[in-house]
Amino acid sequence: MPKGSNANQKALKKLDESPFKHIEYHNLLVILCRIPYVEKFDKIRPFFEEVFGKATVETMYITNRAYETHFKIEAIKSVYINFVREFFEGSDAYVFLIDYLYKELYNTKVQNDIKTLTGDLLLSREYVDEIIKSRRPLPSFVNKISYLRSTINIVAASPGGGKSIYLMHEALYQVIFNAYNVHLFISGDLDESAAMARLLEIKEYYLNAYSKLIAQKNIDIRHALNRLKVTVSPYKQITIYDVARITKSENVDFVMIDYDDKFVDDTNEDIMYYTAAKPYEVMDAYKEGKVIIFASQIKPASFRSKNYVPVGFLQGSSRKEHMADSIIAMLPGPNKSTKIVVLKDRHGLMPISQTIMHFKIQNGIITEVEVKEEIDSNAKSNGYGGDNSYDYQDGEIPF
Repeated sequence: MPKGSNANQKALKKLDESPFKHIEYHNLLVILCRIPYVEKFDKIRPFFEEVFGKATVETMYITNRAYETHFKIEAIKSVYINFVREFFEGSDAYVFLIDYLYKELYNTKVQNDIKTLTGDLLLSREYVDEIIKSRRPLPSFVNKISYLRSTINIVAASPGGGKSIYLMHEALYQVIFNAYNVHLFISGDLDESAAMARLLEIKEYYLNAYSKLIAQKNIDIRHALNRLKVTVSPYKQITIYDVARITKSENVDFVMIDYDDKFVDDTNEDIMYYTAAKPYEVMDAYKEGKVIIFASQIKPASFRSKNYVPVGFLQGSSRKEHMADSIIAMLPGPNKSTKIVVLKDRHGLMPISQTIMHFKIQNGIITEVEVKEEIDSNAKSNGYGGDNSYDYQDGEIPF
């Protein structure tokens, strides 16, 4: 059992004083003792024993383990979370139990998503139109980068490499110019005033640099900015489970998370299933219809590599690299610039392993710069990398 798993004694006393709550949690125990949950019940059994006693749990287990329940985790989730919060919040046990819940949610979704289709659907105009519509790319503020709904994407850079600024540019671009709804989660590095100050700088930049475009499109800035939600929380005060809960029922197109390490709970060897990919696994169960973008750190050794290979490139578990639909890296470029390279694109929307843009960050603003670097003939013939000598006019998004 994880350290610090002793149940809250005050909560135990209140349980005896609340018959309704006792029945509610007792029913939860019954459900988790039944098929299909009984298969994994031993992992969480000690925590219920702390609340109800070993004898009671053993009786419930023997009585119910051969029966099936039709209750899905989704249906009992709120009761489960209340149980965990009431008796174990603030301990390693809390992390363990919540992680168990979301593992079950993820597994249930994967099992329910298995489908067998027949090829004649390709002859159905209605079905094809629906597929094409759902696969329509959502353009980024960076030219040649785009996203699909129901995908997980990574923007990677070194510490201090501009991940937060990049996501803020993306968030404001989407709400102002594309009229999409965005929820940006920031944890750890920036407090509320610093985050909002940076967003203010980018907002002013967009309003000044593209005033003609905004006027031509008759964009209502107040209405546009109302599409952006920003949740700023100090490190460890918000978890990836909070992000999933908040965004599950939200009508948002983009969920941006800055950055993945800050949404991984501190833990030890006693916590099972702990990996750096946990935030990705949790959000994978809630990505339907949304573009999920994580900021992530690059391994220092990756900067010395000449080959842009996605696996092993990021800090932490390589599983998140496998789960991601796209990985966009911000790497050191010539003349103290930063270059953007797409390392992975599962859906074939973007050029791979070629420099898309060079930029510099000044006063919180990403500005494209013209630099020359050695590129292979294939990249040059495809028009990617090399000298970005474009003459941008007001009213044209330069990226």
